[in-house]
Order: sequence, then structure tokens, then C-alpha cells
Amino acid sequence: MKEIYKLELYSYLLFISGVIGDILSSKLCLSIPYIVEGNSFILYLMQKGLLLPYNILVLTLGILIPHYLIKIYFEKVGNIPLIFPFVSGIVRLLATCWNIYLFILAIS
Repeated sequence: MKEIYKLELYSYLLFISGVIGDILSSKLCLSIPYIVEGNSFILYLMQKGLLLPYNILVLTLGILIPHYLIKIYFEKVGNIPLIFPFVSGIVRLLATCWNIYLFILAIS
């Protein structure tokens, strides 16, 4: 397997695991009565029932756009488009860790 494909695969797996971990840990934390969502945009999406479609859209675009940029313009852009899924995945995994930390604090 070429190195670019491994790097691309790892970036997408990190991105997917970050998004799924954030969704699941947020649901877990929000099941506790006195924990609330602090992000007003996410709160709006939750109230309208659009959080799952939003996350599906983020996942789809976060994978398709870098993938096609690499496939079409690899000579010009190289691996640069993989920065978004990599960094976004790390940020969402950090949010997952924070949510789990809040959950542990709330139940103890």
C-alpha cells in the first residue's frame, strides 16, 4: 500500500472516530439532567432535530473534498488536503475526552 494511501486512510479513520466519539459522548453526558450543551449552534441543531444530518454532512464532506482534491490535483496540493480531517479528528477526539471527563465528574 502506498504511503499516501496509508496517510489518507489514517486521517479519515481519525476523523470518523472523532466525530462518532463526540456524538456518543455528548449523548451520554446530556442524559444527565444538570449537564447542558454549551455550543449555541449545536443546541439549535439539537432543538430542530438536525444534529445527525449535520454530522453526516460534515463526515461526508470532510472525506470527499480532501479525497477528490488529492486524486485530481495531487501534483499541486500533495497531502495538504488531509490537514482538515486529521486536525478535525483530533479536536473531536479531545471533545470526546472532555465529555467523558464531565460524565465521570457528574456521576462521582
